[in-house]
Amino acid sequence: MFSCVYSFPYHHQKEKTTQFWLRQRHLDDQRDKAWLDIFCNDVCDWSGCVILFLMKILGIDPGMATIGVGVVECNGKDLSAAYFGWIETPKENGSGERLLQIYNETRALIKKHQPDVIALERLFFFINARTAMSVAESIGVIKLAAESEGIKVETYAPLQVKLTIAGSGKADKKAVKSAVRSILKVRSPNKKKTHFDDLCDALALAICYAKKNLIAEQPIGKKLE
Repeated sequence: MFSCVYSFPYHHQKEKTTQFWLRQRHLDDQRDKAWLDIFCNDVCDWSGCVILFLMKILGIDPGMATIGVGVVECNGKDLSAAYFGWIETPKENGSGERLLQIYNETRALIKKHQPDVIALERLFFFINARTAMSVAESIGVIKLAAESEGIKVETYAPLQVKLTIAGSGKADKKAVKSAVRSILKVRSPNKKKTHFDDLCDALALAICYAKKNLIAEQPIGKKLE
């Protein structure tokens, strides 16, 4: 279910024609249209209405110690960063306790930001078997948290993300960070620049989903009849 942004020209009794924006989340098309008809008939004269779909994507870069997270909003044309940060688990805690923290904090993020979908990095290749196991466990609890909140999860391999974001599947970390900064106009948080790689990867995953599913294929808007 997409959020909707209503944009329509109107002429108020005491005001000149202008643009009025209204955002309604999680309403079906018939209820949206009925509500909008009542509103417009009461306060303004209007000749047309455009619905722009505004979608929230939660990107997550899985791990055990630091999990990058980022929320990107897409209206079918433009992208903007609504939130970015990370989940940190203390290394002195046991693996079960750390996984429980990741699960709980992921659910809290979902409840707070209400994303429409989660873009998650797919486990691709690790030389270190222990690292691969911990990342796989992190992915598992993140997926469980998403399922608990009824949120769809899409996974992408690092090569897919690099190709979509930076134009090359062989792009390095620096190129991906540069592309994310350029697209979303974000900067490294003060005193946390070492964590920027993780949250940047999370934002890149969200951008990847948007470019593959929304910007190229979805119409920017549609007119109500």
